[in-house]
Amino acid sequence: MPCSNCRFNLTECVVPTGPRQPRLAGEDLSFKHYSPDLSQGTDSYLSFQLLSNAVESPDLPPDCIQVQATSATRDCGSTVPDIASPIDSHSVHSNYPSTQSSDDQAHIGSDFQPPAGDIDIDQAQSTHESTGTPLVLTGDCWDRVEIDHNAIHDAVSLGSEGCFDIPVEPVMRRFISHYFLYVHPLLPMLDEGDFWDLQSDSNPANYRNNCPDILLIQAMLFAACQFVSEEEVKALGFRGLRQAKACFYKRAKLLYSSQMHTDHILMAQAALLLTYWSSSLNSSEKQPNSIWLGRAISHAKALGADKCADVPKGVGQASSQQRLHDNRLRRIWWCCIIRDRIISLCVRRHLQISRDHLDNHATTTISYETLSGENDRSHVYDVDTKSSLITLMLTMTDLCLCLSDILTVVHPAKDFTVSDARDSTRRILHIYECKKGLEDWCAKAVASSSIMAITEHDGRQVDMPKSSVLMFANMIWIYYHSARVTLCNFELLLGMTTHSLVSYESTQLQVATIERVRIGLWDAATHITNRLEQLLDLGLARYLPSSAVSCTALPLALHILDAKLSPAGVLRESKDEQSRRLKRQNQLNILVSAMIEYQPRYEGVDWVTRAIRYFLECTYFPADTLVEPTIPGHELMNFPTFSFLINHDTTGKQLLFDLGCRKDFWNLPDPIAKTIDKRVPGIKVDNNLADILREGGLDLSKIDAAIVSHHHYDHLGDPSTFPETMDLIVGPGFSQHFRPGYPANPNSPVHESAFNNREVREIDFDQHLRVAGYQAMDYFGDGSLFLLNTPGHAIGHLSSLVRTTGDTFVFLGGDICHFGGAFRPTEKTQMPRELTRDEVGLPSSAPEVVSCQQYLLCHPNPAEASSTPYYRPCSHADSWYVDPSEAHKSVSTLMSLDAIDKVLVLITHDPSIVGVLPMFPAATLNGWYQLGWKGLLRWRFLDQLPIDGQPRPYLVDGTYVDGRRVKTLGGTKI
Repeated sequence: MPCSNCRFNLTECVVPTGPRQPRLAGEDLSFKHYSPDLSQGTDSYLSFQLLSNAVESPDLPPDCIQVQATSATRDCGSTVPDIASPIDSHSVHSNYPSTQSSDDQAHIGSDFQPPAGDIDIDQAQSTHESTGTPLVLTGDCWDRVEIDHNAIHDAVSLGSEGCFDIPVEPVMRRFISHYFLYVHPLLPMLDEGDFWDLQSDSNPANYRNNCPDILLIQAMLFAACQFVSEEEVKALGFRGLRQAKACFYKRAKLLYSSQMHTDHILMAQAALLLTYWSSSLNSSEKQPNSIWLGRAISHAKALGADKCADVPKGVGQASSQQRLHDNRLRRIWWCCIIRDRIISLCVRRHLQISRDHLDNHATTTISYETLSGENDRSHVYDVDTKSSLITLMLTMTDLCLCLSDILTVVHPAKDFTVSDARDSTRRILHIYECKKGLEDWCAKAVASSSIMAITEHDGRQVDMPKSSVLMFANMIWIYYHSARVTLCNFELLLGMTTHSLVSYESTQLQVATIERVRIGLWDAATHITNRLEQLLDLGLARYLPSSAVSCTALPLALHILDAKLSPAGVLRESKDEQSRRLKRQNQLNILVSAMIEYQPRYEGVDWVTRAIRYFLECTYFPADTLVEPTIPGHELMNFPTFSFLINHDTTGKQLLFDLGCRKDFWNLPDPIAKTIDKRVPGIKVDNNLADILREGGLDLSKIDAAIVSHHHYDHLGDPSTFPETMDLIVGPGFSQHFRPGYPANPNSPVHESAFNNREVREIDFDQHLRVAGYQAMDYFGDGSLFLLNTPGHAIGHLSSLVRTTGDTFVFLGGDICHFGGAFRPTEKTQMPRELTRDEVGLPSSAPEVVSCQQYLLCHPNPAEASSTPYYRPCSHADSWYVDPSEAHKSVSTLMSLDAIDKVLVLITHDPSIVGVLPMFPAATLNGWYQLGWKGLLRWRFLDQLPIDGQPRPYLVDGTYVDGRRVKTLGGTKI
């Protein structure tokens, strides 16, 4: 059983094994030299975090969203790696001012009143946002609902968290009205009329007996929060909409977890509303929306809601009270179905309510009559609007039934595999059946609903419905086109997976499939974009639900990739080409504007921009200057750049391993800047490492030293951005060759200002101390951190061996080599015949198991491909290695070290890291062994290798200066 904290945080409960030994005080911290036994456990280990500084990066599958939305890949900190993400002032998730206005044209019932019971004003209620930052609220903003402390377990604790506090009457009225304006129409789990009738009941006894539970109220406040104005939440003392959402979510979550409720209807309703929560980038919650949906479904099934048929009035002998009860159950069950389909469609998860379950029970329809009882009792919509919205709701339920078939095919409960050509043919037939089902739904929707008919085509119509009706109709169409996108993606994936299974000539078939998918994908993306444009123009985009973020994501990524891959600097452009380019650019601007509109409200924007921005914050190098021989299709290599933050618990000292690349790399010493311009086809850096650390809450003055693996620009960074109290630790020969700084020393990689008033400590390795086969120095003298002499790539090249637990280590290789295939596979670490998709880094939609044969075909030594590395250090005269023979020795030693189960090898430019290891400040890397990260990292370099000679996507389309592309990959200046 998980502990209370882990159950509350929706995380797995992990109990550390073995007690910690007491720390020793007053230990001599001078460099000590002795030969340790790496197999012997010790309690001297470091906290280790990873950062990325956006210099060089590989492509990231959509499912593997692990780099935060910033434009610089961060350098990473060691001794327990934690990946930090870069921050880009030009990214679509920047903190643009909210465009929300406090004015609302919707009618709000004037007779809505707060609870009529005894209420005290909380004079100094303090709440906390998800980060734990205290927020003091003014006393006149909140009312406290009095409760029976004897009837509620842990009421004092819940009260201290503000769980019984609600906004004062005018603000409360706005929140509840916005709930019924923007949440209720497509999630009618409550009868709106019953709710308002209760508020206007002047009998206190009736109110106390039937008043909405505080759990439901807090959940409604959470769901409505994203639609109120920024000014209104700031009036409550919050800094913004996201902080307010986090507060109301935490209160509702605490109330739900308190187990003070036994009413399954109430619990199901609250859980349904909490499915709108999307965890932030640094949250420990995993898939909270699916977890809350599962809880809502469990409560609904406990009520028998899945078996409650929709019986028309006048049929049967049920009492009015029973009909009212059945009405509530049908509403709850259908809301479960709707949320299940939308979550599956938007975040690609399998259905929790299967189509078979629906077919086995009489609940596959819901009637107008079930929902129409509230038409003339709404306080936010008139009768005609309410009737139109119910019609749209019924259209949405029909779409959900259609989605049941589609999502069962594309997101099966069991892992997707294709066993033979016959299985492939069956799946292709399923795709066509799903497409036909979507077409039939579209025809039925247009025929049965004048609103859907009017809004079927993009653009303004003469008989345009009211704004609210227009918004919900367009959202349904966006779901429809998103389903088309999902089918296109699956058809393409199926075609790629089954390519090797068909026995006939398949090239022409593949081309036809790709072209058909391309046309369908662009058509669906264009329709989504046009509808968003209309809603943006009408000021309605700010009222779209959180699912709109996911529906916008793929069209945005598609347009960004189109812009990146389009030829730049074309001198002669036809009118058709110019028109197409301008149209696509306009559509890209629309999608970016939509994301900017979503950003203040929805955490999902951060996840989307984290993935998409990753395309734009990368650098790659010509492979023939780093490795040999060159593999066709791998002439260019994607390069992320990572740094590591090291914390020594005993002394409290903090270290960095490498400083990444400086943001303004064009201001490096002139010889270095010219070298980058000449030899690096593409580079984009949006943030200095110092800024990344500072934004992650780190006090730079606390950093004791930076270990610089070598002098190259993407490792030395800009030391001048750090306090002068931070020492630089460098390898043998650094001072002789690179000091003083530029221009006094024309060969120096940095300006003299980097060394001013700063101590530079050069390591002199003791010939008698060897660790893991390398000359070594015990930095802290306790076996927790070893500096290693790994020559070959650059003068004085250093690596580090960090003890992360008593018997586990992380090897920080720097540039000892530049690709996972340079030290794998080997005789000791042979490539298996098959790997799981996670071990290769493929998306969840790929087959669970993939054959390694496709990766062996490009190996330079096919006869020994499964036990010989793909590459060796480049020995060409213009390579990036100063001594290739020494580099080969260093890498050979690394191969043996990598074969040790309890040693994790991390090299600075390894794309495999992204999507597996957490970044600073999210978590440390000390638990890598228990979490199995070595197994997930070992073979992920394979995904960077070409398949059938075709290269992997390049993530940088040229050189960027101040966020603007100034040169293409081909060297053409823009």
